[in-house]
Amino acid sequence: MRWAISSRVTQTVGETVVITDTVGDGHSLDCTSLRVRLATSVDAWGHPEFSSNYFNYTVDSCSDTTLQVTITATAVGQFFQLQGDSNPTVVQPSYVDSGTVTQQGTTDPVRATARASNGGGQVVGNLRKPKITIQKWSTNQGMHAGDHDTSAKRLNPNRAERLTFTITNTGNERLRDIVVSDKTSSGRGVVRHLSCDFSRLGGPATGTRWAGSFLPGERFTCTGVLPPLGRHARHTDIASVTAIGAGTRIQVAAKDPWKAWTPGGRGPAIDIEKWSTDKGPRAGDHDGSPAHLEPSKDQSISFTITNTGAETLRHVVVRDRTIAGVGRVRNVTCDFSPLGGPDHGTTWAGPFEPGEHFQCVGVLNGLLPGQHHTDVASVTGIGIETGITVRDRDRWLGVTTGAGGSTGLPDTGIGARVGPVGLLGLLSLAGGVILLRRQRRADEATSG
Repeated sequence: MRWAISSRVTQTVGETVVITDTVGDGHSLDCTSLRVRLATSVDAWGHPEFSSNYFNYTVDSCSDTTLQVTITATAVGQFFQLQGDSNPTVVQPSYVDSGTVTQQGTTDPVRATARASNGGGQVVGNLRKPKITIQKWSTNQGMHAGDHDTSAKRLNPNRAERLTFTITNTGNERLRDIVVSDKTSSGRGVVRHLSCDFSRLGGPATGTRWAGSFLPGERFTCTGVLPPLGRHARHTDIASVTAIGAGTRIQVAAKDPWKAWTPGGRGPAIDIEKWSTDKGPRAGDHDGSPAHLEPSKDQSISFTITNTGAETLRHVVVRDRTIAGVGRVRNVTCDFSPLGGPDHGTTWAGPFEPGEHFQCVGVLNGLLPGQHHTDVASVTGIGIETGITVRDRDRWLGVTTGAGGSTGLPDTGIGARVGPVGLLGLLSLAGGVILLRRQRRADEATSG
């Protein structure tokens, strides 16, 4: 197995770099494989560009388990990388290797675990791996409950929200030049008064920048305030942190979003309309008066689902069930493909944007003479920011000819309109008014 340990960039001529390496159980150092490569520039990502030429070094000590090498810089701006091999002595899932780099008065620990599918083979890599993480959360909820990076938090429209950031060095290298920032990515409001407390680690008690040194495993916190957003607002901001590996000079970064919303105004909403395919959405919308069907003939039924709210929806589900009469709508399927979803099925992950719509279709098998049918189509969706579940439903009625003009349908109250009985009542009332006026006029003529 092959390992490599890199130094920081040199600052002076004659500067010494001392590198040690210690292997764990199951493998031993090969003292004859040592070599040092030189780099004097970095690539676009800040990684040293080591040449194929080797650089002079001194082996202070080397055994099966530990070694120490000293390198002396000949110019400012040099990077060194000590490479070597270790040989497995037993077959095991992984092999541990650790070391140190002493340079410019400080010692940095490095550690790596090499893995191979057969307990052997070759592993190439740098043992020093800089890494940083950031977590943003509502202060009054704590780190876990307040981590609203996917499900937005409902806020009081008139109250400010205090936020906390936790930044951790999760790598195995010291970090420097740490910078914390926050930016609103969508919606209303900006996090203000962002400040970090580095004092526990030897840095300043305020600010968003710190020169370091930020050691592996250490963490610090920052705080900020989101002012009141007002009614019917949405907000998403992203907290970010950047740093540089003290030895490798590799730049690392991390970010974490946080989302919120306030009630008021028009929130998420959805609508479903069900209609006879052959008649169209208006003429075929039989949620009050039944469609007169030809006996034993199948009827195609269409559904139109529209996002009528002000929020994108996810997890959209369409269903249909018979609530009265005989028969049921079969083979219901929806075409989400115009919106980027599948071209069939009744469930879609989304996103279903405000104002968009899609179509579904099903078939009601032919009914016998005198039979009736009532079914209800329903749809649900979830607001992608608020997490609110919205739903709607619409019924459709049908009756075959030969039923004597009577639908025999129960009044479920879903999407009902004024029916024949109600209309007759209105006509009777109007007739009463006319008779009353005529009678009053006749009385007036008699009295005159």
